[in-house]
Amino acid sequence: MLGALQYLIPPLLKRLTVQEEYDDEDDWNPNKAAGVCLMLIAQCCMDNVVPHVIGFQEHINHKDWKFRDAAVMSFGCIVDGPDPKTLNQHAWNLIPHLIRMLKTDPSLAVRDTCAWTLGRICERLPQTILQHSNVMELVEALLLSLNNDPRVATNACWAFSSLAEVGQGLCCSLIK
Repeated sequence: MLGALQYLIPPLLKRLTVQEEYDDEDDWNPNKAAGVCLMLIAQCCMDNVVPHVIGFQEHINHKDWKFRDAAVMSFGCIVDGPDPKTLNQHAWNLIPHLIRMLKTDPSLAVRDTCAWTLGRICERLPQTILQHSNVMELVEALLLSLNNDPRVATNACWAFSSLAEVGQGLCCSLIK
């Protein structure tokens, strides 16, 4: 399978860029299928998937919202699989972009994907979030997102929930 990554990942990343901004979030479509496929590959191939996806982050500032969304989605899809140590630096570098995009991107789809990806990072790489210099800015952006479209607000709540679980664990370990 590892030798096939170079052939599997590029078409999946390209498929992530083919979508409509107001797709029904409950409808199954090829874009969502590509994201789930990428998640499963990341769980199966772990660290080996990272080099094939990280280069796609160059689209994070693309003028076309579909490419920005796909760049954010691609990282969110691989968070569960590779060793957190492998992803920490990439997540560290991506967090300021995600915060900015969550607050200011004109595309609802991009804001929604940013909130979802931040939730994935909070859940799977909580120490990266808690130690990040922008953690307070992240909390502020998530709070502002609660007044956003329900899709974005739901993902912001999920990110808070993940942070709360980590915070509870940290507090309990400090008390002991």
